[in-house]
Amino acid sequence: MNINSETMLEHARSFWIRLQPLALIWATIGFLIYLTGFFFLKSSKHMVFFYAMVILPALFLTARSRILIQLDAKAIISLLLFLGYFSASALWGSGEFKEALKFGFCLFFLMLSIEACSCRLRPEFIPYFVATIGGFAVCFYGSILILSDTAFATFAADRFAFFNAGGLGNDNPIDSAIILGLPVLAAWWLFPGRKWLIQIALITLMISCCILMFITKSRGPIVALCVMLLIITFFRRNRSDFTLLFFGILFITSSLLFENTASIVADRIEQPDYRLYIWCQAFEQFKDHWIIGRGFGNNARIFITDTHAVSHAHSSIFETFRVGGITGAILFFTMLFFMLKRSIFHPNGTFLLIWMSYGLLCLLTNGRLLLIKPTAIEVFSFWIPLFLAHFYTRHKSNIDCQWQLKKRFPSDL
Repeated sequence: MNINSETMLEHARSFWIRLQPLALIWATIGFLIYLTGFFFLKSSKHMVFFYAMVILPALFLTARSRILIQLDAKAIISLLLFLGYFSASALWGSGEFKEALKFGFCLFFLMLSIEACSCRLRPEFIPYFVATIGGFAVCFYGSILILSDTAFATFAADRFAFFNAGGLGNDNPIDSAIILGLPVLAAWWLFPGRKWLIQIALITLMISCCILMFITKSRGPIVALCVMLLIITFFRRNRSDFTLLFFGILFITSSLLFENTASIVADRIEQPDYRLYIWCQAFEQFKDHWIIGRGFGNNARIFITDTHAVSHAHSSIFETFRVGGITGAILFFTMLFFMLKRSIFHPNGTFLLIWMSYGLLCLLTNGRLLLIKPTAIEVFSFWIPLFLAHFYTRHKSNIDCQWQLKKRFPSDL
């Protein structure tokens, strides 16, 4: 190699190194914009933001992936094996291998973006950000409902979704309910010890989100939210939690005294639920291909009526077994163990574990395969809190992790 070529390579390497801090900032801001998009954007528009604000900066951070593997090999390799296996399962399933591979790469780039975010933002920022965005969302959708010519009773008669108010956001009532539940968890988590004005704002946020959740008529997310609030209350054992729980029960009880509210609850309870039948049929499909599963893209085609069939197991866990077999399930639980083993007892990971636990409870009754497009509710409920919990509880300081990486591997950044 001549001197000119070596000089050009050195200049290129120097430029790439100088570009890294900018890419970290871009990835951090981009991730926050992408997360906000779950509250306000439909999937097609949300994907545009994902490509621009997550994929593009992550492309400049790919060199960090080798460093991350060296620093935390078991977690990252178990993730790659999970994504790789379910992508490869398209070869014996009914899906397109390119599509499965694209989803896998999108989730990997999302991980790089969240890793960059964990280097620049303190873990305490996440619940504040979620509560703030949730506040803007309920103000936006609430204002549309109030100012609309359509009576509130009409919205309550149907199943509310973000798209119903102004034509923006998710058009699935269950997904909208899952998203609305997260600001409630964040507000409840932040409530103890705050100034009274902030506590009033947090209570208003929780009530507003719960009202919108109620008119989605989505049973799974509402039950999952109640379970997680009880867990927070009895494990944290703060007086404020018990006070909130008492007034929450009082609010729910008094709401049921209204005839319209009671009738909505009664009608929803009386609606048939085919979950158990769907899960039994999914289990039968798993037994037929129990080693490697039916493969990515294989439609479940479970008929719940003579004319209507569902395409998946309505549970991310059952779908993991059905699509990936026992092999895929082992890879899933192995990845979960290595990604979360530090988070369980680390204070930085507590709220993020609450987020992921709430999301998994929701996905237990309505989730699809976890190898999915990055704007799907499965990513919001599982992958985002999983990656956040992992990187916010690593062994080094979250504030100077960028400096530590440069110090240890200066030639790779």
